[in-house]
Amino acid sequence: MCICGKVEDYNHCCGRFISKRENAQTPEELMRSRFTAFSLGEVDYILDTEQLAKPNKKSDLIEWCDQITYTKLDVLSSSFKDDKGNVHFKAYYRDGMEQVILEEKSDFIKSGDKWYYVSGNATTKVVDAMSTISSSRKMGRNEPCWCGSGKKFKKCCGK
Repeated sequence: MCICGKVEDYNHCCGRFISKRENAQTPEELMRSRFTAFSLGEVDYILDTEQLAKPNKKSDLIEWCDQITYTKLDVLSSSFKDDKGNVHFKAYYRDGMEQVILEEKSDFIKSGDKWYYVSGNATTKVVDAMSTISSSRKMGRNEPCWCGSGKKFKKCCGK
């Protein structure tokens, strides 16, 4: 299964875009492939798909990708018309011991046959995994983790 959450093999999903075999056909495909690229530390792809990428941004992105572990992506809405589009999503990640939910409404533009990320309006929320779990029900150590990583709770948020 691809990291972006689609039930497809990575090579047939986001891998075809990250490897530059194909261009994303919609803003949602681009956003999903960018999420996957962030997860894998594919910094060049992230910069190549950003309309106003700054050359000095690469070292910051490498550092970000090294410290963050993305666990889940939820696409809340996606639309496009002609050469403009937007995607509203939630990305779940771990930063050290913190569980974070990043919610963003992103804008995209198409130039030629290629979509680019333009900008986004994002908010983040730090979630205490243990209080979230205990308020809903007791989480068993061998159950799948609440964050959607696909790992057992004891190997993920229960550490």
